[in-house]
Amino acid sequence: MALSAQDSVRERFIIDPEADVSLESISYKYMVKDELGIATGDVVLSSDAYTLSAQKAEINYKTKMAVVSGSILLKTGDDTLMGESGTFNYLDKTGVINGASLFIEDFNFYFSGDRIEKFGDDSYLVHDFKLTTCDGDKPEWSITGSEINVTVEGYGRLRNAAFRVKDIPIVYVPYLLFPAKTKRASGLLIPQAGYSSRNGAELEVPFFWAISDSMDMTFYERYMTERGLMQGLEFRYATGKASKGFFNFDILSDRIDTKDMNDHDQLELSPYQRTNSGRYWLLGRMDQELPAGISARLDADVVSDQDYQREFKSNLTGFNTRPDYEAEFNRPLEEMTSPFRTSRLRLERDGENHSLQAASTFYQRPEGFINDT
Repeated sequence: MALSAQDSVRERFIIDPEADVSLESISYKYMVKDELGIATGDVVLSSDAYTLSAQKAEINYKTKMAVVSGSILLKTGDDTLMGESGTFNYLDKTGVINGASLFIEDFNFYFSGDRIEKFGDDSYLVHDFKLTTCDGDKPEWSITGSEINVTVEGYGRLRNAAFRVKDIPIVYVPYLLFPAKTKRASGLLIPQAGYSSRNGAELEVPFFWAISDSMDMTFYERYMTERGLMQGLEFRYATGKASKGFFNFDILSDRIDTKDMNDHDQLELSPYQRTNSGRYWLLGRMDQELPAGISARLDADVVSDQDYQREFKSNLTGFNTRPDYEAEFNRPLEEMTSPFRTSRLRLERDGENHSLQAASTFYQRPEGFINDT
């Protein structure tokens, strides 16, 4: 190591030639007897795999450990770890940061905790944690608990967790295992929670099933304190550039089975009566290449009543949270306020000197007029 006893000029030192770990600081002292280096002032410890900055670092060259403090910022790949103080092994990239926060960009996960332990490249243990995917200091929802362990491209495990809307605890879970993978894999997805005056407190627990490389399905169990349990299904497949399909289906046995025609909020949805408790929405698009050179296009859009899309247009599921069908299939959905829901099937076969086409369309009036022609 090319180190001077004391250096007040900012320079870059190679502190481990084999791992190509370097150190920069405004001030540096090296104690030969203890093999200890003390760096202060805009300290940067870095290698090809990470960059660690702090205001002070005490580096033990025997143990390869750095005791760091003051505005700690550790960047490893797309992960950002910040804190007040801690220790860091600059060879195996492990350590402990106190008063810490962590952002994992692949999942848009924001963590904060009393202490965050880092194991290798992509594994973290957060004590007394708070987790959310919302930006800002006051998230719409969060999960808090005693401990969460996350391994990117592996799984996350949380203990003694509470799902919160704003700061209000809604559901307690003693233990939960969920996938933390950017690649497709079956498993529970991150639960979501919300609140609305119409539906009450809401909690949704999705399960993702990677059926094959070209097909997957997501099951949604969504509980609303004012409406009951809504069950949802999303199915997707893609067998080629010209053959793919997306389908969504939600069904609810609504606790509010009759519309109050004296309620101003209910009348704002539509001026029509509703007396059904069984409520659903089937929505889908498909482009499929068939044998004999035939191409098929299917649009499906069937709903139980005229108020469904307006009542469940946002929050966890609904009209505004569906996949972007227009971008995927270049065919838009009917507007939420449209008096019709339109389903179509079109078959065509094009040859050098001919084009054969057949089409059928069904227009649904969700108001349910008996004499609808």
